[in-house]
Amino acid sequence: MRVDIGFPLTLEHIHSASPADLITALRSWIARDNPTCLMHPHGFLVVLLQRSDKQDWRFHFWPKGPRKLTGMPAMIHTHDKIIESRIIKAALQTSSMK
Repeated sequence: MRVDIGFPLTLEHIHSASPADLITALRSWIARDNPTCLMHPHGFLVVLLQRSDKQDWRFHFWPKGPRKLTGMPAMIHTHDKIIESRIIKAALQTSSMK
């Protein structure tokens, strides 16, 4: 069973498109369809892009600055499907340990 939520991109396009093109497509789709976002207990937003019996596609948006962590005390957890990621835009930030 495949749930059609209107996300317009194929897996091939996601793998091959430039980060700028992907960000533009994501922003356009979010503005047009206003999909439901969930706040993950680790402090980032999750948008479901596609879902089938074999795979889920999700967009994770990590806000700038400190995140508010809630629930899920384990920092490592498992999923019932294979995880494959494509980082569209990122920056590493170091924090001082006191």
